[in-house]
Amino acid sequence: MDDIPPADRSKIATWLMAQSDEFWKTRTRKQIELAQYRLNYRNYYVAGQGALPLTHPSLWKITFSGAPTRAAYVSGKKDSAVDAVYRDSKMETVLLSDYNSPSGSTGHRLDNPGDVVTESIALPLDPLLLFQRTGRACYSEYGYPPNTVDPASDPWLFTTTRVPQATHVR
Repeated sequence: MDDIPPADRSKIATWLMAQSDEFWKTRTRKQIELAQYRLNYRNYYVAGQGALPLTHPSLWKITFSGAPTRAAYVSGKKDSAVDAVYRDSKMETVLLSDYNSPSGSTGHRLDNPGDVVTESIALPLDPLLLFQRTGRACYSEYGYPPNTVDPASDPWLFTTTRVPQATHVR
């Protein structure tokens, strides 16, 4: 909401809070897609754990723990509150692979049927126009040709190391 002129914020907040579950699921999917880079290269972020690629979005179960809220949102890494409309969500999916892969890539937290791994990943509060807002600050071109990053590559090269907001992917 901080990008919107103060005189228009209430009107926009009211519009956002009136949106359907499908609107919020779409935004949640876009946020989760931004975790792909971190999950695919997890061994560089979490010692002793390998890649944990996500399933196709059609296999994700996204649920909400309440209605959209307008409040000061304080990020997980810095005490910087922003005026925001947000909705707490949870994504669940099932991984299917050979017997040893999930165990090794999760530090043996998926050794038994029914075991669950919860990943906490910092993601932007608003997943739209991310490149336009941050430029190259939140993207990694390491190992890729120069100038690989562009607005279309958002989910593939986005890195969470510099973005303060947090959400939980389960």
